[in-house]
Amino acid sequence: MAVATAVGFGVAVAGAPPAAAASGGGPVEYTTSVHGDDADVYAPGGRARLPVVLLLQGANVGRAHYAPFARAVAALGFAVVVPDHRRSVLGQTGLYAEEAQAMWTVDWMRAEDGRAGSRCAPASTRALSSLPGTRSGARPG
Repeated sequence: MAVATAVGFGVAVAGAPPAAAASGGGPVEYTTSVHGDDADVYAPGGRARLPVVLLLQGANVGRAHYAPFARAVAALGFAVVVPDHRRSVLGQTGLYAEEAQAMWTVDWMRAEDGRAGSRCAPASTRALSSLPGTRSGARPG
C-alpha cells in the first residue's frame, strides 16, 4: 500500500476501507505514545483489520482540536492516529508536524498489531493509508 497525501480536510486513501458497521461494538478511543509523542487513536468498534490514517496537526494546534474530524474518519472504517509532536522550528518550540512522523507511525502500527490487549488492529504494518493534515500539518518538513 502506497503512502498518499492529502491537503486540508480532504483525505486521499489507498484502497477502500472496510465498512465501519461490519466491525461491531462501539467506537474505540484511547491515548497512546508514538515515538514519545502523546497521540490519540480513534477507530470503529471491534478489532477488524483497519487501514491507518495519520492526521498531522497544524502549527501549534493540539490533537484535541481534531477529535471531531478524527471520529468522523474513524466512522468510515479507519484507525486514525492524531499525535502532538513538539519540536523547535526557526527557534520557536511548539507543536509542529514533520515528515518522520509517518515512519514513526508505521513503527507504532507494527508494535500495536502485535501487542496483547490492543484495541486496534492496523491492516498493514508496512504503510499508512493516508496522511491528511491542516495548515502546516499538510506540508510537514
